[in-house]
Amino acid sequence: GTNIQVSVWNRSPNRCPQLPANVSRASTAEAACKSADIVLLMLSNANATNAVLQTVDHRTMSDVLAIVNLNSASSVEAKELEEAYGTYAYISGVMLADPSGLINGQCPMYLGGPEDVFDLARPVLEFLGTSMLVGSTADVPVIYDQAIVSSLLAYMHAISVGDALIRSAGLPVGPFASFMDALDVRPFGKRLLEVHETQKYESTDGEFSTNLVADFYKHG
Repeated sequence: GTNIQVSVWNRSPNRCPQLPANVSRASTAEAACKSADIVLLMLSNANATNAVLQTVDHRTMSDVLAIVNLNSASSVEAKELEEAYGTYAYISGVMLADPSGLINGQCPMYLGGPEDVFDLARPVLEFLGTSMLVGSTADVPVIYDQAIVSSLLAYMHAISVGDALIRSAGLPVGPFASFMDALDVRPFGKRLLEVHETQKYESTDGEFSTNLVADFYKHG
């Protein structure tokens, strides 16, 4: 139900061998940007993003209404990219969920940059999920993302400790999981039970906490 035309380019073409009928494949990154109103960048990191953007003629970039960069970068890297390309209509952000959420349009995103660029990009971002402008510079979304991940790590570790205490006493974890659900931090009890039924738990080391955080992003 939309007239939006989409052109895509991937550094590894075999990653997207088949495309929907209404999506065209560009031969180069610059070809994908030409005649585009909105350019959406989703590369693995800041170095990859910078390398790709350097292959695009600056006149092509100047004609774009909004350039939206969603990648995994540190706050320093995000600022460096902003300084390099901020003369264009540039905005940067982070995805607060597993990228699989993009498939069904349920990916929350935090963006940082000029409000007018965000408003121009919003119709495209709405196809991916929910977006929020949290600051006027590119490093702000990254700082929020780091704060969220740090909080989740602490939360998951605390749950792991509580779970270990209960299991070491030979008690079922069900009542504990139900109570954590009742706190309404997120519906975590069911996932806690599923994870612990499939993984033997003997310690509260960081590796297990990391697994839980990955599980949170996958199912959260």
